[in-house]
This record gives sequence, structure tokens and C-alpha cells, in this order.
Amino acid sequence: AGLYAWNSGSNEQIVGTPRWDSEGAAGARKHYLYVAVTTATGGKVYRLYDNGSTLVPDAASPWSGNPYTCTGCTMTTPLAQDTSNVYWGGILSSAQKLWTLSKSTAALVGISPINTTNTNNKTAPSLWVSTNTYIFLGLTGSVSKFNITGQALVAHNTNPAGYAVTGRITILGNKIYAGDDNGTMWCLDPDTNFATPATNKFWSYKDGNHAAGAPAAPIKSHYYDFTTSRVYFGDQDGHLYTINSSGAAVLAPWRPGTTSDAFQSAPLYQGGILVAGTTTGTLWILDANS
Repeated sequence: AGLYAWNSGSNEQIVGTPRWDSEGAAGARKHYLYVAVTTATGGKVYRLYDNGSTLVPDAASPWSGNPYTCTGCTMTTPLAQDTSNVYWGGILSSAQKLWTLSKSTAALVGISPINTTNTNNKTAPSLWVSTNTYIFLGLTGSVSKFNITGQALVAHNTNPAGYAVTGRITILGNKIYAGDDNGTMWCLDPDTNFATPATNKFWSYKDGNHAAGAPAAPIKSHYYDFTTSRVYFGDQDGHLYTINSSGAAVLAPWRPGTTSDAFQSAPLYQGGILVAGTTTGTLWILDANS
């Protein structure tokens, strides 16, 4: 049942999944939602206070001017966040950009936004913390790494050369998992070898049915399960795949009969069960081991 709702302004459209945050000490903790919207004149980021019965734009300093207005920008990715900032990709003055907005000041950080050069492809930025904080974006022709601490592009990794990373990027166990629109799942090194495609790749997987010359089967999203160390994903021509930590198929690709249903959303794995939905509205419950 619906509990309560918040309505954005006229002609505002919510972009992607809002980000939930809890701030403050135990006993005085407050809960907030960060929501990105697009408008005819630019983008906005709202900070909404959830008091348990309503969602209210935070009016306390420094968010007294809530929402933050990104004048003239087109927000093309969902938000990402850490404890300090929220992040998004988009376009400003025809240039591809990455924004960093401070939660504590409601202002852009440093020289933000920074140029991404390649085209942002509607995938949420993915965070990785080493000595510094880094953002990885799925772009056209690359997975790209940005130093958020220094607000600078580190490198483009061009393993998906000529193709676009259009789905989720997952970083776990110092490995990047990303699929491209040519049907290849990539496992990349986020660290010192990132800028060198020849040594950066731990592995890549592309089904033999989609080899050179065959029609592409874009991968829109994936799910990595740390309990099995497997990547589960579907593609645009209706196959589901299970790939192990070495980049090998655990099972033969599965397809629901001869249907042309596409799998565009990420599957979900739990306790040996895989749940996956198709573009024609069918939800499949599968034995992940057979």
C-alpha cells in the first residue's frame, strides 16, 4: 500500500533511481532522498527529508535554496553517491561532463563539472576507493576512470573499442564488471593497469553464437553475486548467461523456447534461484544450477 508521496515541479521528470542516505548520530539520525530531475531548462537535484510520514524538500542551510539547479545541463545518468557527494553524468554546452555535488555545502566540488570526452550512456557512475576516490563511467568506446579527489580524468580503457557500455558497472573485489552493446561482458582491472587495455583485462566473454559477423546482442545490465563469484546477465536476443570468476560459462546459455523476448534488466540471484524478466512482461523463476 502507498504510504506517502512527493511531487516534483511542473514538467519535471525523475532521472533513474533516487539515492537514500542517513545522516547524524544514533538517536538523532535523519533520512534523506537525493532525487535528480530534468526540466526544459536544465537539471535539478532535490534533497528530500523523510520524516516517516512525508517527504519534504530540506530547507535547512546549506540546502535553503533546495533544489540545486544545474542550469543548461541535460542529466543523462542516474545519481551515484558516497558519504560526501552525489555524482551524475550529462551534457553542458554540447560537451560531455561529470558532476560532483557536495552534500554538506550544496555546491559543486572543485572544478566540477569535468569533461568526460566520450559520450555518457545513461549508466549510473560507479565508485571505487583506493588511495583516492574514483568514479567509473560506461561511455561510448570505453570504461573511463576519474579521480574525484583531484577532479580529473585518469584514463579511458578502450577494451570495448567501437562499442558502448550501456548497462550497470559493478566493482567488487578490485574487479570491474561491465557489458557492452556488442554482447561482450568485460572483467577489468580498476587499478594500476587500467590505462593499458592489453594488460588491463582479466577476461572477457562473448557467446560463440555472436562471434564476428553475427548480429550483436547488446547486454543492458547484469548481476554479480559474491556468494557464488558469478556474473548473471541476459542479452537483447533473449539468452541468459552464468559466467564464473575466470570468465567461463558455467552453463549453456538459456533461452525460453524460441521466443524473441529480450532481457534488458538485471537478473536477481538468491539461494540457487535466478529471477529474470523479459521485455514482453514474462517473469522467469529458474534453477541457477541447471
